[in-house]
Amino acid sequence: MTRYMGGPQVSRAKSRKKWRLWLKTIVRDRKNRPCADCHVLYPYYVMHLDHLPERGPKVGSINSLACWGAKSKLLTELDKCEVVCANCHAFRTYMRRERRRELF
Repeated sequence: MTRYMGGPQVSRAKSRKKWRLWLKTIVRDRKNRPCADCHVLYPYYVMHLDHLPERGPKVGSINSLACWGAKSKLLTELDKCEVVCANCHAFRTYMRRERRRELF
């Protein structure tokens, strides 16, 4: 009888790594679309997921859910976001903060 070198811990670690890569692929696929504001298609690493408060409260960051979360939670959180490029995301964030400042 041969034993697997490293035992079940190594097997679980490899499985977990594959799971995280799969979840990150889901996020990358979601980012593979044009910016909602300027309509330019950039690479996934330039695109941001902008959480829209009107779609529901934020449960967790996309990054942490893609690394450690469940697929269902990740997909639910992705549905609350809109894909925008980094430049448009910065502009949106600035405008939201300015509107909040005007209210107070």
